[in-house]
Amino acid sequence: MPANSALPWSQYTELVVGRGHPTFTDVDNRALRQLLASSGFGLDTPFYGFPLGTAMYSTASYPKGTSGNVLNDNAVSVNATVAQCIADGIPVCWVDESRMPYNANNVTFSTAVKMVRASGNPLYWDMLAYGYQLGDQSVGATPSVNAATAGAKTAASVGGGTVFFPAGQYWFMSSPTALTGDLGVTWLGQGRNSTSLVQGAAGVTICSLGGGTGTATNRFVLRDLWIGTFSNFATGGAINWQTTGYPSTPVSEVQIHNVKIENSPNPLYFDNVAQFNLRDLQIVQTRASATIGHLMYLIRSVSGEINNTRILTTAGTLPGDAERIDSDCDTLLHARCEHVLLGNGASTAGFRVTDSVGAGTHPPRIIQFSHCTAENGQNGFVIEFARGCFLIGGEVANHNAAGVYLNGGIGVQVIGVQAFLNQQEGIRVAAGSAFLIAENLCSNNSQASNGGYDGITIGSSDGRVINNRSGDVFFTLTNKQKSGINFQSGTDHLAISGNVLHTNLGLAFEQPIINSSTGQNNQMGGNGFVSTSPAAIAAGLDAKHLGGTVEIETTLTGALLVAALGSPFIGQRFKFTFIQDGTGGRAVTWVGTYKLTWSDTGNTLNKRSSIAVVWDGTNFNQDGAQTPYV
Repeated sequence: MPANSALPWSQYTELVVGRGHPTFTDVDNRALRQLLASSGFGLDTPFYGFPLGTAMYSTASYPKGTSGNVLNDNAVSVNATVAQCIADGIPVCWVDESRMPYNANNVTFSTAVKMVRASGNPLYWDMLAYGYQLGDQSVGATPSVNAATAGAKTAASVGGGTVFFPAGQYWFMSSPTALTGDLGVTWLGQGRNSTSLVQGAAGVTICSLGGGTGTATNRFVLRDLWIGTFSNFATGGAINWQTTGYPSTPVSEVQIHNVKIENSPNPLYFDNVAQFNLRDLQIVQTRASATIGHLMYLIRSVSGEINNTRILTTAGTLPGDAERIDSDCDTLLHARCEHVLLGNGASTAGFRVTDSVGAGTHPPRIIQFSHCTAENGQNGFVIEFARGCFLIGGEVANHNAAGVYLNGGIGVQVIGVQAFLNQQEGIRVAAGSAFLIAENLCSNNSQASNGGYDGITIGSSDGRVINNRSGDVFFTLTNKQKSGINFQSGTDHLAISGNVLHTNLGLAFEQPIINSSTGQNNQMGGNGFVSTSPAAIAAGLDAKHLGGTVEIETTLTGALLVAALGSPFIGQRFKFTFIQDGTGGRAVTWVGTYKLTWSDTGNTLNKRSSIAVVWDGTNFNQDGAQTPYV
């Protein structure tokens, strides 16, 4: 038969099927004819001869041996069949399924001959055609996967070949050969709930690319599989793609799609990987002490997309981070990733960006997290060193410390994140410069202690804190945030505006940084709403750091004398709202710098009244009529 352009390998010009097989029925005949048609052969293709009279070879042609060992006897048949195919120049060998399984360890495979099954797809290098018996834990799947992958690799120049893992368990008792060079290979299962690649011994790594050598390795796809263990191992792992020679000889153009990794000691390790795509990847630890390090570790890896990944731990203590991005990583774009960690070590983060190597390397740069979620870790996001790191949207909740923790870096932006129910701060900036904290919602944090921590804490200079909402608005809980934003002593060169900061236990702002000797270069304006205590109003709030138009609200628990606001600027406007407590009848009086008319009429329990004033440089002058108690 002439070469068929529909086939992805040009050197295979014939499909050879068994001749004279005693159990080959008309039903089999029709099924195989349809299979050939779906693979690019015409429906009228004869499949007992191409053309009639051509010698046919199948394992049915060779009787079993006499050793009594079925696996080895079948291996004798396969070896003889393959040898005859090579001798006659026939490139495809159909494996009679009555000869399966045979021991792939005892077969001399040749990439000049492709093994196929009548019930399989001739386009694939089928693991069962290459001798693996589903569930076998003696020899295991390694010899078969090595042979099938070597065959599939021969199609690299014409688009690539696929190693197919039909549904079932594939036990790896030793590590397959690390793949290097221009591969063009896909490992394909029948779904991560159907095809399982099982680490069967300590030290076994199921999928290795690059082998740690300086050989550039590219074009590999892993998809529709489950990879994991049923026992805890201290060594080995699921996916290890690495090569030396960064950045000139990377593992590149690689993909992982619809894969689940469960209870692997080292689930995913990338070192010098480029142009990669991870999509619908799930990594889980459901057995205590199954994982010995980080669940995902990326170092010296560039140009990657990580979409819809989910990391989940439900048992034991996780010793490392869910995902760690380390030195020399560049342009890694995440979208809709979810990391939920239960049972965590003291330093565990849902996402961590760091530079652990230090000397001779560069911190990660252009690392983006779009609408990503982290829950139940020590911290949600930890940014220790980065040049341009972006958290856009998403949620951080229920962490033992802060939801987002910035401890270094330049140009880190946290925008539109919801941070709530964290034991300490919603967002904490301890170090770094040129940062932006904007449009975030921090609610019901400080769950470790009532008033112990703030919604947002800023402990570094040179940044912008704008348009955030920080206050206990999600839930009514006993433990409340101390302040909406806490600007720690010594911070400078900050632009702070547009923040709405009511419903905290304490002041809207902790530290009047505008008036401090180290904060003279900060710019404040339009920071909205202040909910505070009557005692703070009686003592005189610092006004200058509150912005141009400020609403001040308090619940009265006794009579109140309103003190003059400290350090106001001309034209600054203040609206006071007083709420009567459950007793009512609490009178309000004013010091002499307030030029206004106030009435306590109607100040019964739970009623409220408002009045506004504007500072003219000497007095606070009434601006509009008092709103009566309602």
